[in-house]
Amino acid sequence: MIALPHSHSLDIEVTDDIADAGRYRAAWDELAQTVERPYCAPAWMLSWFRNCAPPGAQPRIIVARDDGRVVGLAPFFLHPGRFGMRGYRLLGAGSSHRIEPLAQPGREGEVASVVASTLAGFTPAAVVTQLEGVDGSSAWPAQLREAWPGSLRPRLRREFALGAPTLDLGGQTFDSWLASRSANFRQQMLRRRRRVARAGAHIYVCSDDQQLRKAMPAFARLHYARWASRGGSRALDVGMERTILEAGLELVESGRLQLWILEAEGRPVSAQLFVRAGGELAYWGGGFEASWEREAPSQLVIFSVVEHAISTGVQRVDFAGGVQPYKLRFANGDHPIVWWSLFPLNARYAVTQAQMQPRRMRRTARMLVNRLPPGPREQVKRAARAARLA
Repeated sequence: MIALPHSHSLDIEVTDDIADAGRYRAAWDELAQTVERPYCAPAWMLSWFRNCAPPGAQPRIIVARDDGRVVGLAPFFLHPGRFGMRGYRLLGAGSSHRIEPLAQPGREGEVASVVASTLAGFTPAAVVTQLEGVDGSSAWPAQLREAWPGSLRPRLRREFALGAPTLDLGGQTFDSWLASRSANFRQQMLRRRRRVARAGAHIYVCSDDQQLRKAMPAFARLHYARWASRGGSRALDVGMERTILEAGLELVESGRLQLWILEAEGRPVSAQLFVRAGGELAYWGGGFEASWEREAPSQLVIFSVVEHAISTGVQRVDFAGGVQPYKLRFANGDHPIVWWSLFPLNARYAVTQAQMQPRRMRRTARMLVNRLPPGPREQVKRAARAARLA
């Protein structure tokens, strides 16, 4: 634990040991549930740090207390980077969306003030503080900039944004939601559901540790197979598999981590992962067997997920970044996620910008390629893979 002097009304501690973070887990989890941020739950974030954090990463979890009660928590880590590119990032960065500092509702400004002053006072000093994949309406990026100490505010740069379809379920029954969809959607989904049921297939959600342990290898197999022809998955690897399983062992029985399976012919043929906090159910990803593509198995599973979500009080389903057609079939809104960077205006600023430029150019190239029609897009990706292997 790092003790810091402060001049605020809130008491501040910085935890630099993941094991020490256990003292705050209950309060941390309560904050994540209150503000409905599924991937900010400590079970998810701490598991991610143990299994997926970059080499040399060091936790810097900022805890704000008022009279002993935790009212805010900012789960950052120091990313050493290369060539002096030290940065502070949020736990789960790159693998999770809508992650951000947490605060009791109504106390965001106070917490932002102490988080900003703490980040600015860290040693070693950061050349960039990144907020990656935050909700597009989040006030945290601007609040941190405005609360930054000193006469020069850091530069706040919006690196890029990604559309993220959502489904608002407030006040709906399953029948009323289904009636709001197109006749084509209703006919297709109900017909496919009946057809796979006649074939002996069934859909279920893992409800305990044993089911989760059994289903995880199938989830990984289906996900990797789905992405194999597209150059491989950028989301799942062995570390992320361990993250999901470890977090799931804590969250599955409460229904906060939901691994949904479509089983047919004695094996899983589709698997889809969701994580919940409060009234928010967030989609992480999944996969399915190509031989079942005619039945749109991912959509069939999501159809059951929506039905279950309504029956269990979910207010919104967040389909994560990427405006894919299958998501749009279910969504009734779009709440983009945004990547922000805070750069101190110091002698190193110009060097930092130059070091960031290649990454920005690669990201722009990927986004342009992803906007191409499917045929040309796959041709470009195959050519790029061949060039890397040459």
